[in-house]
Amino acid sequence: MSVDKILVDALKQKEARGNQTQITPINNDSLIFYNSVNLAVGKQGAGKSLLFLREVLKIQKEKNIHLLVYVTSDGETSDETFLAIKNHLTISVLTVSNNDVEEVVEGLLHTKVLYNDLVSKKKLEKLIPTHKEQIKQLLHLKEFPRDLYNTRLHTVLLFDDAAFSSLFKKDDSYFNKLVHKCRHANCIFMFATQKFKGLSMPVKSQATTVMIYPGFTPQEVSYIYHNATIKGFDFQQFKALYSRLLKDQVLYCNAVSDEMKIIDMSHIRNQVEGEDFEEEEESY
Repeated sequence: MSVDKILVDALKQKEARGNQTQITPINNDSLIFYNSVNLAVGKQGAGKSLLFLREVLKIQKEKNIHLLVYVTSDGETSDETFLAIKNHLTISVLTVSNNDVEEVVEGLLHTKVLYNDLVSKKKLEKLIPTHKEQIKQLLHLKEFPRDLYNTRLHTVLLFDDAAFSSLFKKDDSYFNKLVHKCRHANCIFMFATQKFKGLSMPVKSQATTVMIYPGFTPQEVSYIYHNATIKGFDFQQFKALYSRLLKDQVLYCNAVSDEMKIIDMSHIRNQVEGEDFEEEEESY
């Protein structure tokens, strides 16, 4: 077989895998992409957790989204928004502390590599039931996906407060390296932060989407724009649209699709308070 024929066959297999190893939309409803790094930047109580959990609810029905790893400082869940929504999550949820998360995620990804190898070599179905059950438990799966040979498992990692976290202090730390390997590890990162400046440079440089809440000074807005992977529109456009943000709105910027728009979340608060408003999104 010629070298060019090998390359053609390999690229055809890559195309067939589609969103498995590419940064692509998950579905028509979600703002979040496969194999992506996503930042929500806002003051305390802005609604960052609500925004991310809303996206988890949108994507959890996909057969290859298998687990939400929720990372908090002490491994406890104190976020009231998360506690209110948790019962509506149908995927498995694993709450982990900063101290334990590296070991947990490293073990999880190692098991995913083993799983992918068994699937590609068509050996998974030949395992004895006990070994199959062990793999399901390690991957937090109730059942293996029906479309086994076209499904790679994608893991959502939600960091409750990523600014100035000890997990990201060193550029060569485990998670700073992992954000560069989302496509290989099939991870979807979600970072909630009050201070964009407190995020590590690897996280900023790999961001697929940046979602910014109102309340930041012009200097802070300028810093976010010039230190994130926002492109496809100039700073004046970005600044003008940000200046129009109202309460419960967020500026959504996607570095892959070059999309910038206002996401209006006020309808959720209004409906909770007994009013009825339609959701609105305004593209620039």
